[in-house]
Amino acid sequence: MSQVQRIYDIAIRLMDAQDHLSGRTDMAENREYRLRTPDLLSSVLHRARDASREPLDAQGRRLPCPQVADMEADIPLDERVCLGVLPYALAALLLSEEDPGRANFFWQSFEELLREAQRQLPAPIEAVEDLYGGIGHTQFGSWRG
Repeated sequence: MSQVQRIYDIAIRLMDAQDHLSGRTDMAENREYRLRTPDLLSSVLHRARDASREPLDAQGRRLPCPQVADMEADIPLDERVCLGVLPYALAALLLSEEDPGRANFFWQSFEELLREAQRQLPAPIEAVEDLYGGIGHTQFGSWRG
């Protein structure tokens, strides 16, 4: 799990909108970004949930992500998705109106990282259904000699 504030800090640094002397992200110029962050993150959590190893219920199914209430809220997804994927989505959404070119770059990066995170998840183990009928190992099986 990761706090919204950590995701925001990474996104601001990706956008190069931090204070260049101190590295702080809570500057007056970023106030609007900070206010929009919880709602913007809530809008993409459903997409990121499928790439996360957490949270799972007792049957191994993914639980729905709760809405992000504030900057101190915890996001119930694994750190790999929270800190490696979600900051790109947040940066794209924050820049969508003021710099569409950079926003498109960040969104494309988000989608690529999301696909990569989904590929790295272990596949579920399921029974394989025999679709070829009941020939099996009888005298009619072509593999018998």
